[in-house]
Amino acid sequence: MRNHPNFDKPRMQLLAALDLEHRQRADPEGLKSRLLDTSSPDAIRIGDQITIETIKSRSYPKSLNFTGICKKITQNGYTSAIGIETVIMGTTINMKFKVYSPLVRNISILKRKEILQAEHEAESSKENLK
Repeated sequence: MRNHPNFDKPRMQLLAALDLEHRQRADPEGLKSRLLDTSSPDAIRIGDQITIETIKSRSYPKSLNFTGICKKITQNGYTSAIGIETVIMGTTINMKFKVYSPLVRNISILKRKEILQAEHEAESSKENLK
Protein backbone atom coordinates (compact mmCIF):
# COMPACT_ATOMS: atom_id res chain seq x y z
CA MET A 1 0.00 0.00 0.00
CA ARG A 2 2.89 2.41 0.68
CA ASN A 3 3.94 2.08 -2.96
CA HIS A 4 0.61 3.44 -4.15
CA PRO A 5 1.08 6.87 -5.84
CA ASN A 6 -1.65 8.58 -3.78
CA PHE A 7 -0.48 7.26 -0.39
CA ASP A 8 0.92 10.60 0.80
CA LYS A 9 -1.63 12.83 -0.93
CA PRO A 10 -4.01 13.45 2.03
CA ARG A 11 -1.08 13.96 4.39
CA MET A 12 0.58 16.44 2.03
CA GLN A 13 -2.69 18.34 1.60
CA LEU A 14 -3.05 18.54 5.36
CA LEU A 15 0.51 19.82 5.79
CA ALA A 16 -0.01 22.43 3.05
CA ALA A 17 -3.23 23.61 4.74
CA LEU A 18 -1.53 23.86 8.13
CA ASP A 19 1.40 25.76 6.62
CA LEU A 20 -0.94 28.24 4.95
CA GLU A 21 -2.88 28.71 8.20
CA HIS A 22 0.32 29.40 10.17
CA ARG A 23 1.56 31.90 7.58
CA GLN A 24 -1.78 33.74 7.55
CA ARG A 25 -1.82 33.90 11.34
CA ALA A 26 1.78 35.18 11.50
CA ASP A 27 1.36 37.65 8.61
CA PRO A 28 -2.30 38.72 8.28
CA GLU A 29 -1.57 41.65 5.94
CA GLY A 30 0.66 39.54 3.69
CA LEU A 31 3.63 41.95 3.83
CA LYS A 32 6.23 39.32 4.67
CA SER A 33 4.78 36.93 2.11
CA ARG A 34 5.10 39.61 -0.57
CA LEU A 35 8.78 40.06 0.29
CA LEU A 36 9.37 36.35 -0.37
CA ASP A 37 7.21 36.10 -3.51
CA THR A 38 9.66 35.94 -6.44
CA SER A 39 7.06 37.30 -8.88
CA SER A 40 6.49 40.43 -6.78
CA PRO A 41 8.46 43.62 -7.58
CA ASP A 42 8.81 44.12 -3.80
CA ALA A 43 10.57 40.78 -3.35
CA ILE A 44 13.89 40.56 -1.55
CA ARG A 45 16.70 39.34 -3.78
CA ILE A 46 20.16 38.12 -2.96
CA GLY A 47 22.52 41.09 -2.87
CA ASP A 48 19.95 43.60 -1.61
CA GLN A 49 20.80 45.68 1.45
CA ILE A 50 18.04 45.07 3.98
CA THR A 51 17.30 45.84 7.59
CA ILE A 52 15.35 43.58 9.93
CA GLU A 53 13.72 44.97 13.04
CA THR A 54 13.31 42.40 15.79
CA ILE A 55 12.43 42.39 19.47
CA LYS A 56 14.42 40.59 22.15
CA SER A 57 11.43 38.80 23.66
CA ARG A 58 7.73 39.31 24.09
CA SER A 59 8.17 40.21 27.75
CA TYR A 60 11.00 42.68 26.97
CA PRO A 61 9.95 44.39 23.71
CA LYS A 62 13.16 46.35 23.07
CA SER A 63 13.62 46.87 19.35
CA LEU A 64 16.83 45.65 17.70
CA ASN A 65 17.83 46.41 14.10
CA PHE A 66 20.22 44.37 11.99
CA THR A 67 21.30 45.76 8.61
CA GLY A 68 23.30 43.89 6.03
CA ILE A 69 23.46 42.28 2.62
CA CYS A 70 21.04 39.44 1.90
CA LYS A 71 23.14 36.34 1.23
CA LYS A 72 20.58 33.53 1.37
CA ILE A 73 16.82 33.13 1.08
CA THR A 74 15.32 29.83 2.17
CA GLN A 75 11.70 29.52 1.06
CA ASN A 76 10.19 26.72 3.05
CA GLY A 77 6.67 27.87 3.88
CA TYR A 78 6.20 28.91 7.48
CA THR A 79 9.86 28.22 8.28
CA SER A 80 11.22 30.50 5.52
CA ALA A 81 14.40 32.33 6.49
CA ILE A 82 16.69 35.11 5.31
CA GLY A 83 20.46 35.06 5.83
CA ILE A 84 22.15 38.44 6.20
CA GLU A 85 25.85 39.27 6.28
CA THR A 86 27.49 42.44 7.53
CA VAL A 87 30.98 43.51 8.61
CA ILE A 88 31.40 45.10 12.03
CA MET A 89 34.86 46.35 13.01
CA GLY A 90 36.51 44.02 10.50
CA THR A 91 34.58 40.94 11.62
CA THR A 92 32.02 39.33 9.32
CA ILE A 93 28.73 38.63 11.07
CA ASN A 94 26.17 36.23 9.57
CA MET A 95 22.64 36.18 10.96
CA LYS A 96 19.68 34.04 9.98
CA PHE A 97 16.15 35.28 10.64
CA LYS A 98 12.92 33.29 10.42
CA VAL A 99 10.65 35.55 8.38
CA TYR A 100 7.37 34.54 10.06
CA SER A 101 8.75 34.59 13.59
CA PRO A 102 6.70 36.69 16.02
CA LEU A 103 9.97 38.32 17.09
CA VAL A 104 10.52 39.80 13.60
CA ARG A 105 8.58 43.05 13.50
CA ASN A 106 9.59 44.54 10.17
CA ILE A 107 11.74 43.78 7.12
CA SER A 108 12.63 46.61 4.78
CA ILE A 109 14.80 46.92 1.69
CA LEU A 110 17.24 49.81 1.91
CA LYS A 111 18.98 49.45 -1.45
CA ARG A 112 18.68 47.08 -4.37
CA LYS A 113 21.64 45.07 -5.64
CA GLU A 114 21.82 47.05 -8.90
CA ILE A 115 22.10 50.37 -7.02
CA LEU A 116 24.79 48.97 -4.70
CA GLN A 117 26.78 47.71 -7.69
CA ALA A 118 26.51 51.10 -9.45
CA GLU A 119 27.70 52.92 -6.32
CA HIS A 120 30.61 50.50 -5.93
CA GLU A 121 31.63 50.97 -9.57
CA ALA A 122 31.44 54.77 -9.21
CA GLU A 123 33.65 54.67 -6.10
CA SER A 124 36.21 52.40 -7.76
CA SER A 125 36.35 54.62 -10.87
CA LYS A 126 36.98 57.68 -8.65
CA GLU A 127 39.82 55.84 -6.91
CA ASN A 128 41.35 54.88 -10.27
CA LEU A 129 41.37 58.54 -11.37
CA LYS A 130 43.42 59.61 -8.35
